[in-house]
Amino acid sequence: MSAKYSVTSVLQLAMSASFPKNVGESIRYQSVLPTDLDVTIGGNVVQMRRYVGPIEFPPGRDPRALTVFVTAGSTSEAAETALDATEWVIDYLAFSFACHIPIITQQIEVIGGREVSVGEPMDIPKFRKTAVGLHATWQCPFALIDRPEAFCENRRAALRWYHKGMETAYDIDRFIFFWISLEILAKAARPELVPVPFRHTCGYEIHECPGCGEALARTPTGEAAVVASFMSQLGVADGEIKVIREFRQVVHGKGRLTLAGTRDVERYNEVLRRSVNLALKRALGIPDTSPPLLKASLFSRNSVLNYSRVADDESASKSPRDEASQ
Repeated sequence: MSAKYSVTSVLQLAMSASFPKNVGESIRYQSVLPTDLDVTIGGNVVQMRRYVGPIEFPPGRDPRALTVFVTAGSTSEAAETALDATEWVIDYLAFSFACHIPIITQQIEVIGGREVSVGEPMDIPKFRKTAVGLHATWQCPFALIDRPEAFCENRRAALRWYHKGMETAYDIDRFIFFWISLEILAKAARPELVPVPFRHTCGYEIHECPGCGEALARTPTGEAAVVASFMSQLGVADGEIKVIREFRQVVHGKGRLTLAGTRDVERYNEVLRRSVNLALKRALGIPDTSPPLLKASLFSRNSVLNYSRVADDESASKSPRDEASQ
């Protein structure tokens, strides 16, 4: 049964600062936004007000409560429905003020009801973070080596992007950096491309000409096909390659970064991480079974499933994960 929900995100913006001209005077801060902002985005009413609540902010900060009103059947559906408007406001604020706009906390509430979900922000998918408990087996004793002659500049670039992928905190950034690294290594390795049947835009495969019977298999072209063939040689299953290639299309603006659509990105990242690790070892002349060996445990910190609930007796026995699975 649908209900009216309010999805409120507490944002941290910065105030403009007027620095003192005389000794002993204090810095004066002024908000760059009106007190109240009301707009309709994608058919949903959106309000932004100055935040008043228990969270304390340092001087110079301008906390705002951004509320999107939606109709949904559950807390998780409300979060997903409000995402488009929430992301648009935050992206436009970031563009307007040339700075990152973080979500500090979030509350999802049934209007006129007793159900409230409060907790870590669901997070805009492009800023979602996954804590990775990485178990690595290192070389012992460690020995530093000179760069092999066969380890060309392209492969050095792949190593840099791999390092950058491990450094970033954001799942989407990590996916892009690992993919770039793997793409560079694939081009350098020049994997053999296996001819595939002709595939129509609808996905239907034509193996031979219906008129003369000649085989219509052709060798795929393009960087994504090269990477896919390379991943197959690295032992990645065809199904994993397919979903990772499909997800990669977000880089080219195909599809939106939704909560549901990005739920498996941390798994994709670990497939790419292990693939790059193995490819780099082969490029460096290190046996596949020698260190570094990787095994990761994933802990999603920012998702709509992380809410604690204050609910009535009827719904108290249902966990957020049970609700999200319905």
